Amino acid sequence: MCSQIKKLLVCVLIFLFFNQTIAQTINNPFIQKMNGRLIFKDYRSVLLAIDKEIPLVHDDILLSTLYLYRGKADLGLKSLKEAINDFNASIKWNNKCFEALVLRSKAYFDLNDFVNANKDVNEAIKLNGMFSDAFVVRGKLQIQKNDFELALSDLNKAIDLNQLNPDAFCMRALVKKSLTDFVGSMDDYKKALLIDENYSDAYILRSDLFVAMKKHKEAIGDLNIALQMDESNELLYYTRSQIKIQMKDFKGAEKDLKLVLEYNPDYAFAYYHLGIIKAQTGDNKSAINLFDKSLSFISNDQNSLYQRGLAKQKIGDKSGACIDVKKAGDLGHLLSQDWLSKYCK
Repeated sequence: MCSQIKKLLVCVLIFLFFNQTIAQTINNPFIQKMNGRLIFKDYRSVLLAIDKEIPLVHDDILLSTLYLYRGKADLGLKSLKEAINDFNASIKWNNKCFEALVLRSKAYFDLNDFVNANKDVNEAIKLNGMFSDAFVVRGKLQIQKNDFELALSDLNKAIDLNQLNPDAFCMRALVKKSLTDFVGSMDDYKKALLIDENYSDAYILRSDLFVAMKKHKEAIGDLNIALQMDESNELLYYTRSQIKIQMKDFKGAEKDLKLVLEYNPDYAFAYYHLGIIKAQTGDNKSAINLFDKSLSFISNDQNSLYQRGLAKQKIGDKSGACIDVKKAGDLGHLLSQDWLSKYCK
């Protein structure tokens, strides 16, 4: 009996020492300074400062925290592989660092490594079932598998744990939209933006909800706000161009697609949609050149082949048209066979 009590006391003392050490680390002035820089997205200065600090530190928990923060900076810079290496080091120095597991799970998710992402987030939840972000990540994994009911359960849990987590509300809004609960989805986006009016993901995702509701002007309004926060994001210009195409605003769409190519000259789908716009306005020679450019990046794109074939047919190049449309059909384009039977007998 006495030996069991002694063991229990030892465990309690270890627990208290461990948590006291973590508390001291969190209150460390250097860590607080790094946290402030992360809040203001000063990621590069965080990396430089931590690189200088690491060789001076010999405490395991503090080392783990430094690598954790350096990993956060890597994530902010979209340096996913470097982030994973830092989270590996954080976990090496403290195998109870559940936050490093959750963040490593996020990095794996963004790399489409869903097996490791799932493994990490479940391990983190075992270590700490009260960490809201862990349930957000697992909810995203459920969304990726189209398991919306399980995703909803995880995201409800995330919100129960933290009513001020805008990411949790945004992900739940995405799930509700997939379940055709547009009213509930809109309400969650509003809650996310009440928490953080500068949360760009809320505007981006809500724009997709507006499109589903046939409210294209509102969708563009949200993307305009997101672009004010990140004016060099070619994906936002591309998304806005697609909405403008639906609205028959071809000039506006063309302008956005050209902006996409200013930021990313290798964006194949921008050339494709510019080709579609040129073809619709009767400029088939320019359309063909744009489809050529698209196919230089994705040579087996059945849509570009099919549309280039149609454009060639309109300028009288029947042989070239039939070759392109046949290639598109061989790749599975659904409209090709009907067109071939009509024009290429």
